[in-house]
Amino acid sequence: MSFNFRKPKKLRAEINIVNLIDIIFTINIFLLVTTSFTATQANAIDVNLPATTQAKVLKADEKKTLSVTIDKMEKIYLGSEKITIEKLRDIFAEKHMLSQRVDLVVSADAMCSHGRIVEVLDLAKKYGITNLSIATKNLSGEKNARKTTALAN
Repeated sequence: MSFNFRKPKKLRAEINIVNLIDIIFTINIFLLVTTSFTATQANAIDVNLPATTQAKVLKADEKKTLSVTIDKMEKIYLGSEKITIEKLRDIFAEKHMLSQRVDLVVSADAMCSHGRIVEVLDLAKKYGITNLSIATKNLSGEKNARKTTALAN
């Protein structure tokens, strides 16, 4: 008869930290990648502005300024949202009905047809938007001038 006087081994609970680090690292990479994609999509409208040396830098009140962009395929954007000319007409009409004074800055691609730009400017004038500007690239060589400027109409 033999007696076992040894104490039974206690089972120790362990947390495998290597797996936790892998999971946190993967989540971190996922968040970094998705955040950078959403930040670049906000200003994803590709517009090659016409160049000028005689542009004036205008200070615009962003609350009262509508920014319309026309790309080289003549698609119209309000801010970064693609819209139709009919939707733009509705927006201008709403601003006119509410008697809101707004400024309009048109950023049109250099290869865009003149007719499409005139169509947007004519629509704005029809609904009482009188402070119209066209965005251009500044080639004047001034150090303090911004690269994108607007010419008053």
